[in-house]
Amino acid sequence: MNVADTLGMALGNLARRKGRTVLTAAGVVVGVASLVLMVSLGLGIQRQVVKLFETDESLRTLTAHRAKGDGGGKKKAASFGFGLDQIVPLTDKDLEELKSVPGVVSVKPQLDMFLRVAFDGAATVVHPVEGITPEEEQRFKSHITAGALWTDRAERVCLLPNAILEMKVDLKPQDVVGKKVTFSGFFQADAPKTDEDVYTVVGVLDDDAFSFKGRPIFVPMEHGLALRERMAAHPMLPSKKGSYLSAELRLADPRTSEDVAKRLRNLGYSSMSTRELLKTINIVFLILEGFMACIGAIGLVVSLFGIANTMAMAVLERTREIGIMKALGARNGEIGRLFLAEAAAIGALGGLVGLAGGALIGKMLNGIAHVAVDLPANVSLFHVSFLLAAGSVGFSVIVSVVAGWIPARRAARMEPVTAVRYE
Repeated sequence: MNVADTLGMALGNLARRKGRTVLTAAGVVVGVASLVLMVSLGLGIQRQVVKLFETDESLRTLTAHRAKGDGGGKKKAASFGFGLDQIVPLTDKDLEELKSVPGVVSVKPQLDMFLRVAFDGAATVVHPVEGITPEEEQRFKSHITAGALWTDRAERVCLLPNAILEMKVDLKPQDVVGKKVTFSGFFQADAPKTDEDVYTVVGVLDDDAFSFKGRPIFVPMEHGLALRERMAAHPMLPSKKGSYLSAELRLADPRTSEDVAKRLRNLGYSSMSTRELLKTINIVFLILEGFMACIGAIGLVVSLFGIANTMAMAVLERTREIGIMKALGARNGEIGRLFLAEAAAIGALGGLVGLAGGALIGKMLNGIAHVAVDLPANVSLFHVSFLLAAGSVGFSVIVSVVAGWIPARRAARMEPVTAVRYE
């Protein structure tokens, strides 16, 4: 028998026992559907997390700081507590040193400042506030979705991230331009407000282009430093001018991030790039997806016993048929391949239906999540990749073939005379 003959006979034999075939395949369907659903959830969340970081702007930035043991032993470390006591604050002299590193275009201090922000006609929220240096203005200007960048850095003006409008104050970008926001310290809610605390919104920033770097409210760096000195005083964080926890480095080429990080280590700085962070994220999600795949595959492994039982019953029912086939010249290998083809067909059928079912359930749950928790339209919690689709169907076929191997081997080793006489 050639391959076509084997497949044709296998499908014909399964069609003769439609009810049993469907019930056996149902176990595979449930197993594959659960496997696809679990792994696609992990893949979907991974895609959304990676998307937050994997932008051209974020790949071109690198965060540097200095810790005890990183060459900062001669400096006096501030006692911050909660793990921050190992951080040695950077100074303006350190920022100048960082600017001289080959591959670095610009350096700015991270203000690490959380302030209370009161909007016109909206509730007060607590949000990070960062500064923009003159060298950075051009790249921020190209990502403004409403309004414009300030023309005078001396004015008290600010850029709002789009995320704060969608998630916290429920205002449209074009409606917020021109409104006033009032800043106050996180621990100074009852402190009297002055005109120096009131800023005008001149534009709204497309924060997706900047990853998490775009989430803060941005003001000119000079105003950011002034706000930090007046409002951000906290025993755990440096707030005096000329003292910073970390600095943000802008790279000329994102591909040089590893080389720049190596140069920083030689100078006694620790660094974190988006590329390194993405590697860590992918490793974490790989472990998570493997764990979820194991849970989802339990149902598929359980279906192995159902397939084995079905194939064993098929061998018993068709013992005379096997004997006749051998009497007509069928070889042992051809008989074995016939039963393995039937088991593989059950696995393939169940795998395809389970794949479709898992993908459909994922879409339904994704739609429910959008309604229940008001997810953005471009966020998908479930993602079925080509590798997941091919792997799930292939795994179901392998499991089915393994389950059918012993019955197929038994059928192949039957003696023709004994099999023909079987009642």
